[in-house]
Amino acid sequence: MNQKSEKIKKSIRFRLLEIKKNRFYQSNYLDFALSKEDVLKGNLKIGVNFELSPNEETISLVLKLDFCHADHELFGIETVHKYKIKDFKNAIQYDENKTFNVPDEIMKLWIGIAISDTRGMLVILNSDSDYSRIILPLINLDAFLRSIKKSMKIGQSSE
Repeated sequence: MNQKSEKIKKSIRFRLLEIKKNRFYQSNYLDFALSKEDVLKGNLKIGVNFELSPNEETISLVLKLDFCHADHELFGIETVHKYKIKDFKNAIQYDENKTFNVPDEIMKLWIGIAISDTRGMLVILNSDSDYSRIILPLINLDAFLRSIKKSMKIGQSSE
């Protein structure tokens, strides 16, 4: 008789505890001799850091978005998204160096929530400028997570 091994999916229960804007900047594109049309041809740089707080049973994502044209940073934002984890010690595998491992699907969910929240903040913060015409690109969370792991030299997490 053949037996298939089934992947056991780990479920993590969490709630969004806090969202805050750490920093926001907006440069005048005219200072860089750019036109309104040039601004629409910019690109998005995105980065994320993680802060683990086992004593508080939280994990925070610090998300940084910068919208640039050539070498000119036009606007950017840094936001913090803090999640309270139920049964933290059993849900999150971590060591004394605060190196942690969670399933990729959970990481993508947390990153997706943070990106969506930050997009909402940018809508409000850029509402009265020419930057409000910019359509930020969709972000492939699979590719983004792979690049995070590669830059942090992290192996594949369990799914």
